[in-house]
Amino acid sequence: MGVKQVLVANLQPLGCIPRIAQAENSSVCDKFDNTAAGYHNLLLKAAVDKLNLEAHKNDYQPFILLDLFDSFMYVFNFKGVPSGNITFENPLEACCLGVNQNYHCASVDKNGTKLYTLCDDPKSTFFWDGAHPSQRGWRSISLLLRDTLSKIHGISPKRN
Repeated sequence: MGVKQVLVANLQPLGCIPRIAQAENSSVCDKFDNTAAGYHNLLLKAAVDKLNLEAHKNDYQPFILLDLFDSFMYVFNFKGVPSGNITFENPLEACCLGVNQNYHCASVDKNGTKLYTLCDDPKSTFFWDGAHPSQRGWRSISLLLRDTLSKIHGISPKRN
């Protein structure tokens, strides 16, 4: 029986994660880190294309590329997914961040005092912390990847 298809995810724009963008001013992505992620993704796509060419059987592609980079950039550029009725005022800001660059979400001192801040409404942010999208952030990405995900044998994405 075996695996019939493999989903291969590329890198998201690393220069846009709050931990990196925060070093700038959290309203712009770091171009160097995004270029590095883009180069990695270019090499990854070439490798996936080669694998599909080698396994070519009646237009069937066993390897499907999940384009996180373009999906994330869409959300950042349009501040959400208008067709999915999801918006983010500043998608590069995180809900949970350390009080300064030396701390991260969930940091505490030796007395248990919080060394991080939380936003008032986690549903309003694309990122939960300095690196990870929130549930609503992933929801926006899943809406954009719906067509790619539907190519996987036996999976039909929900439309709502």
